[in-house]
Amino acid sequence: MSSFCCLKLNKTPIYITFLASVCPIIGAFLNIWTYNIPAFAVGFICIIGFNTIKYKSTYLTRYYLPLLLIILVFQYVTGRGFAILSNGGYVIIFASLFAAFFKVNKGIDGDDLLDGITLLYKFYIVTLLVELIMVMLGFQSDLVMLLRSTETPGYKGYNGADVLQAIGFSYITGLNSILLGSQIAGMLSLFAIIWFIIAFKYMPQYKVEKYGNLWIYLSIFMYLITTNFTGTILAFLAYLIYALGKQKKIKWIKLIFPIILLIGLALLINYSGLFDRISVNDNRVIEHMGNVDDLQYSGADIAVIASMSTREYYFYIHGLPILNWLNQGITNQLFGVTKESVLSGAVFRTGDFALAEILYTSGFIWFIIFVIAVLTLCLPVLKFYNVDDDPDGSLQSWSLFCATNALISVLFFASLIHYPQATANPGALTLFSLHLAVTIYSRYRGTIDGFFKT
Repeated sequence: MSSFCCLKLNKTPIYITFLASVCPIIGAFLNIWTYNIPAFAVGFICIIGFNTIKYKSTYLTRYYLPLLLIILVFQYVTGRGFAILSNGGYVIIFASLFAAFFKVNKGIDGDDLLDGITLLYKFYIVTLLVELIMVMLGFQSDLVMLLRSTETPGYKGYNGADVLQAIGFSYITGLNSILLGSQIAGMLSLFAIIWFIIAFKYMPQYKVEKYGNLWIYLSIFMYLITTNFTGTILAFLAYLIYALGKQKKIKWIKLIFPIILLIGLALLINYSGLFDRISVNDNRVIEHMGNVDDLQYSGADIAVIASMSTREYYFYIHGLPILNWLNQGITNQLFGVTKESVLSGAVFRTGDFALAEILYTSGFIWFIIFVIAVLTLCLPVLKFYNVDDDPDGSLQSWSLFCATNALISVLFFASLIHYPQATANPGALTLFSLHLAVTIYSRYRGTIDGFFKT
């Protein structure tokens, strides 16, 4: 029985990620708050596995989790609430514990990890296809009504759908995905492309998959019709990281292509009208101002805003949290603004620039800890040059696995240049945590097997 429980424990991060993935849609449908359900699930696993899980055995639990808990206690005592949890705190906690769960009973097998995460991305792509069919048949307004909630974020009926509208579907707005929200559908599609290419093209046990190419093509198709400006930046970043990671020594000549690609992309956006909030530089700013009262109590000059072009306003609203953070006292700058000041409207919050939102609401100390925790874990292992040097696949099983999960984790982090899906959406933050945890675990397995240096 004990052995059976151990085997189940080391697979629970994948099960919890599936659970978290349906929390947004369940919450919107039932009009209940589901954000903390994944945390309750993680806590339950910690209780039943208390005597089995080695909690201090991972990179994050030794260094960053104690710092998080200290800051969390201080913020709560000083009236700043638990905002740190939705600003990357849950990501660090989940990733730390998931990595510890993976190590139970001599560790989860690589095939189980590969199968579980591949099934996750198949689930995301299938649900995106179902959503696409529904909206093309005219049921998008029904989805907005059915998944409208006062307790949790519901179905967004205003997401951009530049590609779909460009090919004639003018009545369609952007897809949400099963995670619900803006930007996340394109992110999931991009991550699925990366995952399926690695799984079906390089992993030995998946090279024989009969429908491997089909999943890759479906993911590319979904990405093309769901991506927005942020998704396009993430795709370029993914290519650049992979191109650099393929080289033992950087050959700058190989970077000419991505530079040309970036220039071409900028010209395409500027002259095609795609991503019109930055490409169409007209005076439709009033359409994008949202709640004028919010801007007024933020200290924004409404008269100045009204004279801005759409593009000027779009960049202005991104920088507003940083300007407001600079205007705070030193305590608020270090530890974030108080919960009461946020609830009362004394300070302004915007989701347009999530990294600045983390800085503003949780303070500089946590902002730096979160950035360092993610990047120092992921950046050193972004090496793909051994893919072609290991024909039997023994090395790829962990080093390539580690690099792939690190790449997706970096892209999750980079997505915070815009909306906070990676930290504020229960499904997205749990998936982010899963990829970080697999990076930690793969690095651990690669080290003990001699593929990584300690």
